[in-house]
Amino acid sequence: MLGLLAISAALLAGYWLHRRASEGRAARRSIVLVISVLAVLLSGATLVDVALIGHSGAKASWSSVTKGAAGQQNGDSD
Repeated sequence: MLGLLAISAALLAGYWLHRRASEGRAARRSIVLVISVLAVLLSGATLVDVALIGHSGAKASWSSVTKGAAGQQNGDSD
């Protein structure tokens, strides 16, 4: 998330600088393009990370529920 925040701030700064100065437009445009691509890649990585965290949390939560139910059926107690 911090990487995505940093890339977003850099994209905003690049856009702001691009609007203020008209010289060197091609160079600034390519920098903004590179930062935009990095932002898209980082957002995809963040999405995968959130999905993996959610899956591991659900797996941990449901594994204790199913273990508890199996233990009660067999008469075992934790």
